[in-house]
Amino acid sequence: MEVGQRMDYDIEKWAEADKEEMRKTIAKIEEKGFKQTDCRGANFVRLDNGSIAMIDFEAVVEISPWENSMRKYV
Repeated sequence: MEVGQRMDYDIEKWAEADKEEMRKTIAKIEEKGFKQTDCRGANFVRLDNGSIAMIDFEAVVEISPWENSMRKYV
C-alpha cells in the first residue's frame, strides 16, 4: 500500500515548498512534545494533498522539560 510519494534522501534537493511543508509537520510533532532525531528525506513522503508526512518514528523522542523551556530563547 502506497501512502505517498517517496522524497529524495537529500532534503537539500527538495523544492522549497516541500521543505516548508516538512517544517510544518515537524512543528506539529514538536507541539505534541516530541522531536525527530533522524531527520532525513527518506523518513518523509508527499501526500496527494501536497503536504509532507513523517513515516519513520523510530528516532522520535520526547522533548525534555529543560529543552522545552529553552525554546523561547532559540
